[in-house]
Amino acid sequence: MDQSQAEVIIKINESIEQAKDDKEKALLYKKLGEFYLSKEDYKKAAEAFISALSQSKAFSEEEKIQMAIYISWGEKLAEAIHILEELLLHNPDNTNARINLSRILSWSDELDRALKEVEVILAKNPKNRDALLVKANVLNWQGSHEKAIQIYEGLLMEKEEFDVRLPYTYALIGIGDRK
Repeated sequence: MDQSQAEVIIKINESIEQAKDDKEKALLYKKLGEFYLSKEDYKKAAEAFISALSQSKAFSEEEKIQMAIYISWGEKLAEAIHILEELLLHNPDNTNARINLSRILSWSDELDRALKEVEVILAKNPKNRDALLVKANVLNWQGSHEKAIQIYEGLLMEKEEFDVRLPYTYALIGIGDRK
C-alpha cells in the first residue's frame, strides 16, 4: 500500500471517529469498504461493509445485497448468508437476494439449502438464467453431472457465456467425456 492509499484510509477512519450519528458512520464504513474493494482487498472490504450494516439499517435492499456479495468475496460467507436471509424475511419475493443467497450457500457447501432456494425462484420463473446456472452448478457439485449438463446446454444454446462454458466442461469431464 502506498502513502496516498494509507492517507485515504486514515482520513476515512478519522471521519468515522468524528461522525455525528450512526447513519453517517455507516456511510463512511461503506465508503471505506468501497475503497478496499477498489484495491481488491476483499477481506478488509468485508469487515468495513459488515461495520456499515451494523451501524445502520437505512441502506436500500440493493445496497444490502451488493454489500453481502462483497462480504462473501472476503470469505465471510456466514455473515453474507445472514444478511440475505434477514432481507428475505422482510421481502421474500426479492429474486436478486434469493439468487445470491443460493449462490453463497453453494459456496459454503450447503448444497441442499442452495438447491431449495433456487427452486423457489424457478417455481415462479422457470427460465431465470441465474437461477438455472446456480442449479446446474449445485447438481454438478453433487455429482449429478448428466442433469447439470442438460441445464448447461440449454443455457449455452441461448447465449455463449464463460460462466456457463467452464462448469459445463467440468461436468463433461465428470462423466468421462473428454472430447
